[in-house]
Amino acid sequence: ADLRRARSTLGRDLDLVEELTQGYVGPFKVQVTGPWTLAATVERPRGDLVLGDHGARRDLAQSLAEGVAAHVADLRRRLPGARLLVQLDEPALPAVLAGRLPTASGLRRHRTVEPHGASETLGWVLAAVAAAGAESVVHCCAAEPPVALLLGAGAGAVSLDLDQLGAADLDAVAQAWEDGHGVHLGVVPTREPEAPTDDRQLTERVLRTLDLLGLGPADVAERLVITPSCGLADAGERWARRAHQLARTVASNLG
Repeated sequence: ADLRRARSTLGRDLDLVEELTQGYVGPFKVQVTGPWTLAATVERPRGDLVLGDHGARRDLAQSLAEGVAAHVADLRRRLPGARLLVQLDEPALPAVLAGRLPTASGLRRHRTVEPHGASETLGWVLAAVAAAGAESVVHCCAAEPPVALLLGAGAGAVSLDLDQLGAADLDAVAQAWEDGHGVHLGVVPTREPEAPTDDRQLTERVLRTLDLLGLGPADVAERLVITPSCGLADAGERWARRAHQLARTVASNLG
């Protein structure tokens, strides 16, 4: 019953998207939760996380890969002129790699996942995205995002929160640009800040970051996307519109 309701809700949403995008040509982004964040949040029947069961998390990732491929195919049918971009959200991946997630009892923590295994599992989903003819970006708004692992798994680009990046993370971002990958840099606040924020302040932040890396806007113009720091689901309509306006203006300032 839950599955039927979910399919019905998704179908209605996609019908509305199709209606509102008749004749649209250009990039169109959709988001899904990545396999490791799913494994770190979905519970097994006995109450523990899927993360603790190697077979269950493998099945979950492979099922996700099939579902994403079918979703992309459906979108391609509905939006024939769109260039599809699939974003995998992986905010829990750093905690998975570091073994910071507690078990159901709270007395222990789940074992760390080796980077090779994490990359392989993520790669199944990214390969499905590519095989379906869509581009991919992996979003990680947590501290210590594993940039090299994400790109090594097959991501076309990474999406990161600038406020969460330390010196080592910025080095990884610079390497990503040098290797020709895209970086979506979360600069605009997700929620409306108490102090007024304008595009000049945000542009200066990006310029300072680039200067720290020995880069200029022209060096990364084709591989830098300005975004909100994370999702806007809780932002409210007014700030969501303002956040998108700020992102466009900052990008224009850098161009």
